Amino acid sequence: GNFVEISRDFLDFEAAMASPREPEGGDVKIREIGKGWNGLDSGSFYSIMVYIGHLPDVLRCMRTCKNWSKNGQKPRIWAEMCDRLGWPPLGRTWFLQKFRDIKLFSRPGVIENTFEVGQPVMKLYCPTQIQLYSWRYGRKTAVNRNLITVAQTSSPLQVWDVGTKWCRTQHCTETENEDEDAKTEAKRGTTIPWTAVAISDSKVLFAESKTCNIVARDLSRSKNYTLGRHASTVTCLEMNSAGTLAVSGGYDKAVRVWDLKQLTQKCKFDVGSRMWAVGVHPDAPRVAAGTDDAIYVMNTENGKILTKIFPPKNETIMTVKFDPAQPDSFLFAGGYDKELRLWNYITGQCVQVFKGHTGVVFDCLPMANVLISCSRDKTTRIYDRHTGECVQELKGHDMDVKCCTYLKPDRIVTGGFDLKFNIWSFPSRTENGEVIETEASRTAEEGCSIQ
Repeated sequence: GNFVEISRDFLDFEAAMASPREPEGGDVKIREIGKGWNGLDSGSFYSIMVYIGHLPDVLRCMRTCKNWSKNGQKPRIWAEMCDRLGWPPLGRTWFLQKFRDIKLFSRPGVIENTFEVGQPVMKLYCPTQIQLYSWRYGRKTAVNRNLITVAQTSSPLQVWDVGTKWCRTQHCTETENEDEDAKTEAKRGTTIPWTAVAISDSKVLFAESKTCNIVARDLSRSKNYTLGRHASTVTCLEMNSAGTLAVSGGYDKAVRVWDLKQLTQKCKFDVGSRMWAVGVHPDAPRVAAGTDDAIYVMNTENGKILTKIFPPKNETIMTVKFDPAQPDSFLFAGGYDKELRLWNYITGQCVQVFKGHTGVVFDCLPMANVLISCSRDKTTRIYDRHTGECVQELKGHDMDVKCCTYLKPDRIVTGGFDLKFNIWSFPSRTENGEVIETEASRTAEEGCSIQ
């Protein structure tokens, strides 16, 4: 985790190595960790351990880690530190999880399939996988592991089975007869141009381009509910995974929070600038918004703004996502500065910077140990979120890459303005370069299609 200031004085690592001793008064200032493994090894970790009282073990760890850093073995440092200090389960669990993710996405990415659509792709969503026991194979199988929901610049939605390449259309307009079959509904359905859309397992939320209304469609009942409207064009819209809370923003310089249980507006925040990105906390009543020059974090219960962050380059924010590992303290943001930053929105400090893109960053997908981002430079990048290093760059689009998502267990989906979306896989290979069959590649043979 991250350690913030505890008191006034900070014990420098080099001085401590020259003459190791306990700090006077017992107060130690622990600076924030976030500058990579070297910062953790030299200063912050040493001060933390001195504060706890494990000075002899720490000195041995520091000498070992200093050599490891020179030899390029940074991912193993934390696990070995925990082993030296008597916390082997913590270090081993963390290292195995990190090593598995980094190893997977370090393999050369290949385009498994490319699907062409009629309009630019605005949003991609993978439904929650449903696990059922397969008597044929004697193990649990996800019956919908190949499903991708694609939102374009107007309705209807498209649900693709990437294993069988079968597509089903989900209209967002109501018919006169609710019992009408799917074929008749498809013929009668009309397209709705929208400016923003959000998708969950139970609902679809979209902003109509003409009226600026926020409309929620209940997928189980096939009914639309108008929640309210903005005074001007809506540019961003997000919803939590449970489908209970949503947030929207646009040209009217207002952040509106919607209660999807009561189907009403919960609260409103005036930020004084146009918004281009919003985010929803997965559990707590908090939302975030990115404007032309700042990042806002707001509490939806009391209607107060918790934090206002000004990025150093004063550029427009195009994506804001709460950190899934520690959403109560951290969020990711990026945009026209061509970078992504991990912010501690409680203290307002920048923890990590992810560089490499040469164009505007449109979207990002934070995961347990990696960060996936897509940009106007026609590429998708995968970062090690602990060190900020770019693990891999994926090139497969002819125009801007607008959105990305993760398709379990080992695939990535990217979509953009070139009227297509790509399925990326990361197969393991033999020494001769032959692809080893993975669990995902056997999915189509198991009959895991749309139910």
